[in-house]
Order: sequence, then structure tokens, then C-alpha cells
Amino acid sequence: MYFGSYSLVLLIIEPAQHMLNPTSIFYGYLIFLPHGIRILTIWLYGFWGAAYLLPVVVLTSAVYQPEFEITWPMILLASISITSAVVSFAICRAAGLLLRLAEAAKSTWRDLLIVGSVAAALNAFLHWLVLPSASSLDFSAIFVGDILGLILMLALMMISYRFLRKLSNLVL
Repeated sequence: MYFGSYSLVLLIIEPAQHMLNPTSIFYGYLIFLPHGIRILTIWLYGFWGAAYLLPVVVLTSAVYQPEFEITWPMILLASISITSAVVSFAICRAAGLLLRLAEAAKSTWRDLLIVGSVAAALNAFLHWLVLPSASSLDFSAIFVGDILGLILMLALMMISYRFLRKLSNLVL
């Protein structure tokens, strides 16, 4: 799922961004779907989700490099994005904003949107700190792209589940 969502970003969203503003160089994407995958994976698998995601995120980044190489900065940035998601869940749980998956009957998409927003802010801030050429515009682009990607991923997930529910009612 992560590889597919990242591929959609690079094959559809990035060209669309360049069509809107061909003279600019973008660091962040207007819609970054993999953020939704990160949030859903950590929500479903907890800390182990980070262990599952790290190799996938690094390999996905390497596939789209010109020479398919895995570098330490790539691993660092992948670790930052995944750690931001894990830490945001801990922050929201400590603040009483999110329940564990075992109590998911009361957990809603709004909870995931709150956690995803915290993770997007933390991810963007840490990228801004780590990257020497990052500007405040990069910070806002990462933040907005992560949130819009999460919203789109949650919307697609809810529509899919509704469709499957209606389909199962027709079959039975």
C-alpha cells in the first residue's frame, strides 16, 4: 500500500503540481498519500507498525532514486516520518484524545485526523530542523500535504467500507 500510494504521488500529484507552477521546485507535495498509510499502520499495529514501515519506506524511496541507492539521509528522513506518527499517537493518548485499537468502538476517523495532524506538524518541523536548505515554505508544504493526504486516504477508506457493506447486504 505504501509503495502504491507513493507511486500515485509521483506519477499523478507531482506532475499536476508542476503543471500548476512549472517554474518552482517543490520539496513537499500538495497531497501526500503515504502519510495516511503511516497513520493507519501505526493505529492498527502500534509500535510494531514502525518496524514494518521502515524497510518499506526506505526501499520505496530508493526505488525512485536515479541510481537505486540507500543512503543514511534517506534512512534518517524515513525514521523521522515514522517516528513522528508513533510519537503523535503517544501524545494524543497521553492527552486523552485517542483510545487503543482494542477500544476502537469509540475510536473514530476524527481521532485519526487529530493524530495525523499532530504527526504532520511534528514531521514537518523535524524535516525543517534536519534539512539544511529547508525553509518555512517547505515546512508548510509538508504539513499541508500530509494532512490532505490523510484526509483523502480516510475518505477513500470510508467510501470503500460503505461500498463493501452495501455489497455484502446485497449478496446476503
